[in-house]
Amino acid sequence: MKTNQQTAGITFEHRALDTGASFPFKARVMEYVVDLVNDPGASASRLAAVIGWNPILFRSLSASANSAFGLPGRVRDVNLAVGLLGAQRVKDTVKWAVAGRATRHIANSFHMCEPLWNHSLLCALVSRAVALETGYADPNRALIAGLVHDIGFLFLAEDLPSPEVDAIHDWDTEDENGPMGMDQQARMHEEAGSWMLDRWETLDPAIRDAVRHHHAPGGNETDPGLAAIVHVADVICHRLFGGPPGSKPRTLFSANALLTLGLQPGNKGKKGDDPAVLLETRITHRAPALELKARVLREDLVNTYEELEERERLVIALHYFEGMSLIRIAGMIGVSRADVDVLHRRAVTGVAEMLAGFGEWS
Repeated sequence: MKTNQQTAGITFEHRALDTGASFPFKARVMEYVVDLVNDPGASASRLAAVIGWNPILFRSLSASANSAFGLPGRVRDVNLAVGLLGAQRVKDTVKWAVAGRATRHIANSFHMCEPLWNHSLLCALVSRAVALETGYADPNRALIAGLVHDIGFLFLAEDLPSPEVDAIHDWDTEDENGPMGMDQQARMHEEAGSWMLDRWETLDPAIRDAVRHHHAPGGNETDPGLAAIVHVADVICHRLFGGPPGSKPRTLFSANALLTLGLQPGNKGKKGDDPAVLLETRITHRAPALELKARVLREDLVNTYEELEERERLVIALHYFEGMSLIRIAGMIGVSRADVDVLHRRAVTGVAEMLAGFGEWS
């Protein structure tokens, strides 16, 4: 019997595919490909069928065969490429094609989706500020929730533009005949983000719930206070700095969120000011410093990722940007699950330490 969460996940996948968002399907295919190349009994015909379906994998395999046998541009048939290279070399080629795509994906997102990252980083800083101002027990959890609250946009954006590609498509334009338009993305980004976060094995479930409900927190989440904090921070960021491309303006606070945080208008202070107004005023006074912090934070986030050891970068890219489980990553890169856990812990610790240095609020 399926749980409510599993049923909701399947429903989202089906609806996402119906509206043209292929990332849930791509994530499932990625899992299938990795399982297949790690299966010692996988036949050449099964490998050829999967590789032939995916143009990125086929280009990598074709290039490998052409290079190995001195046949520049002549190997254009997937079955011929598989036959020439043999099963093990085919599997190795596919593994590193998948790895290369993942690392390019995360690098391209930093450089080509700058407005989204800027908004997310600002919301992370403001979420922590709201948490401190309202007495929330774990401001660092609020920081992370704010950072990932709009990550659904990143996955709904179909294929990220890349500096290596001649025809760069504007990721925030709407094409009625192409991938889902931004209006659909705006409606679905909360579900898309929580769907992907559910695949992140080490993330606090309360953060996933806050992402799922950050536009309309209903008080029924795992941690209602966290969802309310991210909502209030997001509204303040939209008012002060604008939102990411394609997002709809969010300029009104949820009454339920204000009630959850004790910021409802009835709680006026000595001067008769609403607590939400006072909070927003304090943050507004710090807006220039917050913008500077967000810019520096983005640069440091890129540098921290690029300075990770190669396998640590690969674990981060495959797990957080491709949604691949840690056990599948272990099989893909040829190490034990325990070794992947160590790589993951080292990488995440480095990023967390960098983020903690930017969370102060005074």
